[in-house]
Amino acid sequence: MPRPGAPREEWVFLGELTVKNVKRVRGEEFHVYASRAVIVEESPHPKPGESSWIIEFESLTTYRRPVKLAECDVRTSTSKRPLKDWVILGFTFIRPEDAGKVIGYIRSLAGVRVVEDREVTHDVLVEELLNMGKWLGFVVRRDEPTPDNVYKLDVTWRDVEGHRPLKAFEVEFSGDVDRALARLAHAHEIWGCEQLWLIVSDEADSEMARKLLEPRLKGSLVKIRD
Repeated sequence: MPRPGAPREEWVFLGELTVKNVKRVRGEEFHVYASRAVIVEESPHPKPGESSWIIEFESLTTYRRPVKLAECDVRTSTSKRPLKDWVILGFTFIRPEDAGKVIGYIRSLAGVRVVEDREVTHDVLVEELLNMGKWLGFVVRRDEPTPDNVYKLDVTWRDVEGHRPLKAFEVEFSGDVDRALARLAHAHEIWGCEQLWLIVSDEADSEMARKLLEPRLKGSLVKIRD
């Protein structure tokens, strides 16, 4: 998404979305869409007597790391040059059989991970933890508040309904690791959980994750160090 007239080296992919519908509407009926519309500088909202094309979309995802067009060294089955060298003047269509390859390449540069064709998000991982716990025979709960209602834990596992949780999980995608650790420390203090699990989005290597946590596991958090 470049700004109007921006040089090619500034072009970036900021995210992705799914187009639901494309249609032309008259200014007299545009009020139905006005509250959800995004103004594009070159295409102002239509006035009565005018008409305009609108694109309805859903599943808007913003990449954590914008991807520069110049980085996209990927080819389709019909292209002689990589995407970074394409002449893009407007909408650029890619054959369905090539779409997965191109989107996957851009996602990999953006740091997006996919499990079973789904982007790995906070909610996806929480769902996976719930399913895993059920499969292992635990009683699972989502967004369970602590007895004093100070925090809510993303996921808890207990052996029997009515017993205290044995395991507490926090999935942290916002980067606020300190707050997630505070929740886990409180779960340990109030429930005496046997295991605490912190799942972070951008530290795939266990050694990197350990270095991320080491400086934080001091003071009031030293009790959950192990």
